[in-house]
Amino acid sequence: MSITITLSQAASKIVQSRIASGAFDDANSVIEAALIGDAYPQNDVDTWINNRVLPTLELNRRDPSRSISSKDVYNYLKEHIDGQNKANAA
Repeated sequence: MSITITLSQAASKIVQSRIASGAFDDANSVIEAALIGDAYPQNDVDTWINNRVLPTLELNRRDPSRSISSKDVYNYLKEHIDGQNKANAA
């Protein structure tokens, strides 16, 4: 599907600056990223932080033995990503 939109001058400057920065290849990519960003409104992020992140931090503050080292996190993520890459290559 193809849709044509007209942007305000201010919005057009934002799009142009994002392309000029090298963050995006074209205007379509900038608009797509903005629309995808709208799929995750700030309230959802706030809810996630309040319901998941802060309670986990509090538990780790009370009992530091629950925490894992940054090296262990790195190794876990690397193994996970490597596994995903192997699965995608197959």
